[in-house]
Amino acid sequence: MACQSGSWGAMRAPLQRLNTGIAGCELGVMEDEHTHTLHFLLHGQHHKSPFDGSRLVFPPGLASLVVGSFYAILRNTLPEILGISVFVGGLCGYVVYDMIHYYLHYGSPKRGSYMYSLKAYHVKHHFEHQRAGFGITSTFWDHPFNTLIPDEKF
Repeated sequence: MACQSGSWGAMRAPLQRLNTGIAGCELGVMEDEHTHTLHFLLHGQHHKSPFDGSRLVFPPGLASLVVGSFYAILRNTLPEILGISVFVGGLCGYVVYDMIHYYLHYGSPKRGSYMYSLKAYHVKHHFEHQRAGFGITSTFWDHPFNTLIPDEKF
């Protein structure tokens, strides 16, 4: 299950990087109205209001379509038990990711703890480095995708 949940992290980092890179969306420069709307629906609304609890997770209607699509792809391309296992592992990984993401926005982790450092890292992603720092539950995937936020010492 840990390997399957890890696959969520491997998929999520490049997906978010692609989404925030669509037509320069993170810079506020849109090529067309459709691209702007797509980006805003997928992720931009969360960055516009990062402390709005109703905007922290993917909209349920759209999420249902995405989840159903992943299920259909896995079910039709992999042997039954493997497809279902990968799907369930990825879904569990997504739920854990969403729970941690919510905690990073609203929780109060103890100073010096791992969660405290993740919260500080995520705040930098939202307010200073929107083109980097896509690892929410860890910085692991930011290393191979070269999206690590540099350490800043004051």
